[in-house]
Amino acid sequence: KLQVMDDTITEDNISQTQAIVTSTVEKLQFGRASLIICDSIKAARDIVTALKTVIHESRIKEYYRSDDESQKDVTAVIDVAEVIVATNLAGRGTDIATTEELEKNGGLHVC
Repeated sequence: KLQVMDDTITEDNISQTQAIVTSTVEKLQFGRASLIICDSIKAARDIVTALKTVIHESRIKEYYRSDDESQKDVTAVIDVAEVIVATNLAGRGTDIATTEELEKNGGLHVC
């Protein structure tokens, strides 16, 4: 079920990254997974760097380019407490399957 959240306005990229990390961690604590869509590879890498300070890197999947075979694991089934950080172009048209447990917990949070 789609649930639209209130917008969060930040003053700069650092504040934006921190707001995304905080929101993601909150969702993971409730047994959800998160898809973070970024407008550039640099923004995605900055978010991944920040996430790795609070989430084990094995739970983070990076998907920046659809032509990069090393990033194809993102199309595997996504489970509870996993995070996908993608660029808007790489993620376009990508089917993301979720586990039954994840769906019971509210599904995939998109940020």
